[in-house]
Amino acid sequence: MAELKHELVKPTGNLPIWLMTFPLPDAETPSEILPHWHQGIEISYTVAGSIDQFQIDNQVYQTAPGRIIVVNSQSVHSIEAGQEGQALSMIYPYNFVSSLFPKINELEFAVNDPGTFSKKQQVAYQLLQKKLQAIYDRWAGSSDDLREVKVCTLSMEVLEILLEYFTVPRQQELGQKLFITQRMQEILDYIYDHYHEPVGLTEIAAHAHISKEYLARFFKKNMGITVAAYLRNLRARAARKLLLADPGTLDSIAEQCGFSGLRSMNRALEECYQESASEIRQITPKRTDNK
Repeated sequence: MAELKHELVKPTGNLPIWLMTFPLPDAETPSEILPHWHQGIEISYTVAGSIDQFQIDNQVYQTAPGRIIVVNSQSVHSIEAGQEGQALSMIYPYNFVSSLFPKINELEFAVNDPGTFSKKQQVAYQLLQKKLQAIYDRWAGSSDDLREVKVCTLSMEVLEILLEYFTVPRQQELGQKLFITQRMQEILDYIYDHYHEPVGLTEIAAHAHISKEYLARFFKKNMGITVAAYLRNLRARAARKLLLADPGTLDSIAEQCGFSGLRSMNRALEECYQESASEIRQITPKRTDNK
């Protein structure tokens, strides 16, 4: 999955939902999806392997095969994948769900702590697992004329089970969440537009018309990561892409990505990918720089 801020969810094919099946990377090339959010309701189902850190609104979960994670609308979440495996991810557009079930505006899903389930919920959870596994098998396997029909039917059955057994009163007003994410969006838009420049707390806070101290607290509280760490991760991702595709020198790539120099770029790359710039450059088939 790509680097995301606020994600605009587009349905997959003719389905009413967004859906993807994907392998999780091995331990040597860890994958980390930066904190982001979307209005849609996301379901993650681990088929094999694990996700080491699935963080939602500063709550951290670890998955194993069969684990279901639901991300409620406007909830900030990030992912650090773990052992090699497979997973299913689905997002129900919020307007689609609310058109079928208007009460969703007053509710949210509580699925992420199976230890609190009643006996009825335990049975419903097992049924969810079977249906999500069936979706994965159908979508990841060979396609046929009824593929989308069957997946659409199964996805609606999953939504029905979630609505019937796993809804609770919303803990935070959607309007309040929207205010927070709108302010965060303004901050992230500026970061994405200027990360390749020497920007930091001072410049970002000035753009948002808030103090550096408030920015640092607000960002860490709502994104679960510091501004500096977010910038470093974003720049490292950009640098890795360039290292794999651009024949330019390592120093020029560091400069293009907003690093103060090669040393700071290497520190960020080793933190994110456990590889230096030169080690990443070695895996490219066309290499013009031995620096």
